[in-house]
Amino acid sequence: MDRSVPLGKYWPADGTPNWLAHPNGLVVDVVALPIAPSGQSIDLFPFPLGLSDADAVPEPAMLVSIIGFPLGISIGDLLPIWKTGHIASDPATDFDGQPLSLIDATTRGGMSGSPVILKTHGGYRTADGRRPMREVTKLLGVYSGRINARSEIGVVWKPVVIDQILP
Repeated sequence: MDRSVPLGKYWPADGTPNWLAHPNGLVVDVVALPIAPSGQSIDLFPFPLGLSDADAVPEPAMLVSIIGFPLGISIGDLLPIWKTGHIASDPATDFDGQPLSLIDATTRGGMSGSPVILKTHGGYRTADGRRPMREVTKLLGVYSGRINARSEIGVVWKPVVIDQILP
């Protein structure tokens, strides 16, 4: 357990994490943070997880968006930054024996946990081979970081890990 973060901020005094982890523990670098009302007036903008079921087949080289807060930057202290990259591996094939796919994108600290989406504005292929011309948004997974510090290749955990974490 990494205790470099002061107890009480993210870890209760008893050492129990405040998040839901994947059943495989540290192997899967995705957690779910419960959000409880704080008594303050806040607006929540939940991301629709059902977007992972959108009928669009992601393919290598397609554009993707990573929606997060690079270096802590936001728009108006509230809205995330949309960074763009490309699918770098066949999304139908797991990377390194894990439910991962790869993207090629210039990302920075503060983007871990960001949703990665495919947002089409023209034709795309559906599972049955059609090529409709309409906009679709598909959740591809959760961004976790780069494969190493010298690479622009990023790791995306597939939506199945979210399903395995949430009760």
